[in-house]
Amino acid sequence: MVSLIVALLFGVAASVHCSPMKIVGGSTVANNTFAPYQVSLQSRALKHFCGGSIINKYWILTAGHCVCRKSKDAFFIRVGSISINGASGVYIQPDRIICHPEYSNRTGTNDIALVKTAIPMQFNDHIKAIPIESTKKLNPNEKMMLTGWGLTSHPNGKLPNNLQLVHLSYISSNECRQELLKAGKEIAKFEINESHICTKGSKGVGACMGDSGGPLVYDGVLFGVVSWGIPCARGRPDVYTRVQYFKSFIQREIDYNK
Repeated sequence: MVSLIVALLFGVAASVHCSPMKIVGGSTVANNTFAPYQVSLQSRALKHFCGGSIINKYWILTAGHCVCRKSKDAFFIRVGSISINGASGVYIQPDRIICHPEYSNRTGTNDIALVKTAIPMQFNDHIKAIPIESTKKLNPNEKMMLTGWGLTSHPNGKLPNNLQLVHLSYISSNECRQELLKAGKEIAKFEINESHICTKGSKGVGACMGDSGGPLVYDGVLFGVVSWGIPCARGRPDVYTRVQYFKSFIQREIDYNK
């Protein structure tokens, strides 16, 4: 699909538009306490469409393209489970959606949003927040962990019921930019800058539709939010919103919307 250049990793892809993704080439998470910060955003019909991360008892961090065109009454947040359905897990109603004021669906910039829950999440072994601050500097080829319920293959894959994980290599912004430009000139409008972080896997390993909004983690800290890529797992970089770049936005909105 040469015309399908960019996909935001959560929905139906269109030419030169981002669409959601699922993990390809990963492994199934078996322990229900493995990623207690991971959430599934689900439609009123309880269909998974995006991931997200718990950052405190009231707040979920996700991608702007997942929620910025939705009403808070259009979806639920499923927490406390590695499955997207089944007996375990708790469904929570969103109370508020806060999108970055400069988020652009056209270019994929500032692709970050906060969702406040209507009630506080009750933390336990299955439900916990993940830190968003770190003093550690990433080095090229550092292994990072991505989890999600995105498609396991493309274009004819299905969403898995159990959470998938994969380890991907961090690459610099310059390498990311050069690798993406090899895919075609149309992708140049999706600028890679300091607000992004990129990873790369071998062919057959990476993010896919349904992974959008989910967590990219290094050393127990949330470094990235799944944003966009060239679907799926073609050996090209996956692009994430860099969480620490938006730390002041996140803290300001949490403080203001108590």
